[in-house]
Amino acid sequence: MIKITSIILAFFFIIPAAASGALEGHYLQWNSDHTARDIKPEYPIGISQLGKFSYYSLSKDKDGRVRSVKFFVFGKASNGSNFGAHEIRFVYSNGVIERHYYGLDGSPAANSLGVYQERYVLSNNGYYSAITYHNQSGNRIENKYGIAEEIIKKRDDLGRRKSILFRNLKGELVVDNFNGFLVTSFSYDHKNHVTERRALDANGSKVLGRQGYHQVRFLFDVRGNRTMESFHDLEGNLMVPEGDTFAKIEIDYEEGVGRPIEVRYFGQNDRLREKLPAISQLKRSHNVPLSKPVMDILHSLPRVDDCDFVFTTTGRSPISGFGKYKKRLEAAIGADNWRIHDLRRTAATGMAKCKVQPHVVEKVLNHASGIISGVSAVYNRFGYEDEKREALDLWADYIKGLANEQ
Repeated sequence: MIKITSIILAFFFIIPAAASGALEGHYLQWNSDHTARDIKPEYPIGISQLGKFSYYSLSKDKDGRVRSVKFFVFGKASNGSNFGAHEIRFVYSNGVIERHYYGLDGSPAANSLGVYQERYVLSNNGYYSAITYHNQSGNRIENKYGIAEEIIKKRDDLGRRKSILFRNLKGELVVDNFNGFLVTSFSYDHKNHVTERRALDANGSKVLGRQGYHQVRFLFDVRGNRTMESFHDLEGNLMVPEGDTFAKIEIDYEEGVGRPIEVRYFGQNDRLREKLPAISQLKRSHNVPLSKPVMDILHSLPRVDDCDFVFTTTGRSPISGFGKYKKRLEAAIGADNWRIHDLRRTAATGMAKCKVQPHVVEKVLNHASGIISGVSAVYNRFGYEDEKREALDLWADYIKGLANEQ
C-alpha cells in the first residue's frame, strides 16, 4: 500500500512547453490551455508552505526566460514528477528551445518517455511546430512509444493547434499513445476548451482510430469543468470503444463549487448503464467505511491550514483533472490500457472473490440498480454499514497481501 500511495502522491502536476511571463518562485500547478500555445504556473506558495505540498520551483535567467524547473515533494527534492526526473534545464538558441533532464544527483537522466532531451522547434509565429527526442549525446531517438517527432501540422489564426501527427525515425507515421489516432484534428469552443478530437489519415480523410472510434466529443460548463465525454463512429453515432464498456460519460457538479456530485455512464444506444452519485437518489449520503490501511494513509498526509479537503492542489478546492494524474500513474507502472472506472469493477470482482455477498458489494458501490432495485430498493433502506465495513476490510487485506508478494 505504501508503494502504491507513493506513486499516486508523486504524480500531482504537469509541465507543458515553455513558460512565459511567470515569476520566479514556487508553484503548486502548471496550467496549459488546450491549444498547446503556452503554459501558466498557478497557485504560488510561500516558503512556509513548502513542507505541505508537492510543487515546482521556477528560476529564470538574466533575460527573464525560464532557466530551470525543479520538482519537490513536501520540501524534499524528488524524481517523482510527471516528467520522470527532478529537474528540467532550458537551453535557448535560434528557433529552438531545448529541455535537458537531470536527476537528484545533478547528472543527466532519462525522463518518463525514456529520453534525455526534448527540442521544441519554433515557427515564425512563436509557437512550437515540432518536438524531437534525443539521447544523452544529443542524437535523435524514439521515445518509449516509438515516437521520434511530434509535429503540429496546422494551427488556426489564434495560434491553437488544429491537427498533430507523430513520426518514427524512419519518417513513418505512427499512432499516438493517447487516442490511438494517426493524425488528430481538434475543435474548440470560445473559451479554448477542446470540444472534439477526430482521427484522420495522412491525406486528411476521416478514419477510425486504434480502438475503433473516429471522434471524441467534450462539453464544459461555464467554470471550465468537463461535463460530458462521448465516443463516435464515422457517421457520428455513439459507440463503445474496443476494450471499454461505455460510450458516453456525463458529470454533474455542485453549483458554485465545482465538486462532482454524480457521474453517469451510457451505452451505445445512449441508455444509462450506471449512475455513481455522491448523494443517493434518496438524498442520503453514501457512507463508505474506511479500512485501517486507508486510514493510516490519510493520517500520514500533510494537511493544509484552514482547509477541509484532504486532497487539494489549491488549499481552496478538491483536486480535479484525474485524467492527468492517471497518465502519470500509467508512466510509473508501465500500463495504459485501463480506465479509472475499471477500479470499481476490480473492487467488485475482488470482493466477490473474498466471498462478500452480492447485495453488500452493491451497497459498497452505491449502485442505483441491481439486486436491490425497484420495489425492493424502496422498502429496503437498511444501510448494511457493518457488512460494508467488513467487506472493505477483507478487500484491504487482500490488496496488502498482493503488495507484500511484490
